[in-house]
Amino acid sequence: MANAHLNLEERIELEAALRAGDTQAIIAIRLARSAGTISRELALNGGPGSYRATEAHHAAQGRRGAARRGDCAIDEHPPLRAEVYERLHRGWWPEEIAGSLKRDHPDLPLMHTSHESIYRYVYIVARGELQRELASFRWSRSTWIPQSDWRERTQRTQRQIFFRIRLPQCVHPAGEISERP
Repeated sequence: MANAHLNLEERIELEAALRAGDTQAIIAIRLARSAGTISRELALNGGPGSYRATEAHHAAQGRRGAARRGDCAIDEHPPLRAEVYERLHRGWWPEEIAGSLKRDHPDLPLMHTSHESIYRYVYIVARGELQRELASFRWSRSTWIPQSDWRERTQRTQRQIFFRIRLPQCVHPAGEISERP
């Protein structure tokens, strides 16, 4: 994924190909890019009819810069920040928070966010204070156990229960073999 984004030259060639009437598939082959990359580029920047290479390039740089700077809708919208903060303190995972916000506020798009934005908010925007504060809540939850270890622990526990309960009923005091069941 070293070259995941189109550069300015590719965007200019994309604009020229669109004006010439080429299809997205032909443009993708010519630029040696995925058809999905071309489609996404057009969807983000006005569509095939109104695509402008320089405007698209500046918009893409702005989007990439916002992510690197840590700009986050959660930090810019106080009611959303308060809800996210409260649910994080209750021990909810970011995936749970994102889903519940969409259910609780279906008509308010400002109250919707993705789990990636919540992670970015916790680890980048909050500059670590919230991350340290939440660490105590995270450790209070049970630790994740790999499935192989879980099976081994379950089997060991079942064996222990068997030996505690079953064996005393089965074991008889030493005596003649003929007297044993």
